[in-house]
Amino acid sequence: MRKLNFLVMSAILLCILAGCEKKTSKEEYVYNVAVQEETGKGFITADNTITELDDGFSAVRFDGDYGFEGFLSQGGAKSDAEVIKYLASKLASDAGSMAKLLSDETIIIAALYALLDGMNEKGLCVAVNMIQDSDTISQSSGKPDITTTTAVRMLLNKAATTNEAVELLKQYDFHASMDYMVHLSVADSTGKSVVIEYINNEMEVIETPFCTDLQAGF
Repeated sequence: MRKLNFLVMSAILLCILAGCEKKTSKEEYVYNVAVQEETGKGFITADNTITELDDGFSAVRFDGDYGFEGFLSQGGAKSDAEVIKYLASKLASDAGSMAKLLSDETIIIAALYALLDGMNEKGLCVAVNMIQDSDTISQSSGKPDITTTTAVRMLLNKAATTNEAVELLKQYDFHASMDYMVHLSVADSTGKSVVIEYINNEMEVIETPFCTDLQAGF
């Protein structure tokens, strides 16, 4: 199992370093683009293949279990390394062949744990802003652990409103991914928006429509 975990992590790193080159061209892309003549607007319905739409911009759809509830139930993670370890173990146990490990699905599942922003079907928006500060965030109160990127994933999965997002984060010890000092900008469909910061490892919630790379609480 240890050898297989190493192969999984190697596969993930190889695909990332290769820039996820297994992509469908625009001409081959199996998605529907419907242009609304009345408004001039359109929409894209993606499939389960990573498809490059433009330089540095791709689309994909994933339906299925990617193990995030299991990740939370086993206590989350205190670091990116622990997230990778969990992912490697899950992917190794799920994979039936090296071909599957090198498939788009491995990259898609890994990407689902590495969000820096997003919006869910309820209209909740979450974005991470780096703060120009040499400090970091690493709470230690005995609660389950969550990293920056997995916190974004959790909020988009479970929260419908800004208030729900705040209450969810209060249940976890927050640890900054890559040791970067960050704060979170959270807004919902009602227009309520807050900035969530961790000053001296204490969670602060500031109701504001603005978010910059400076701490809002100062």
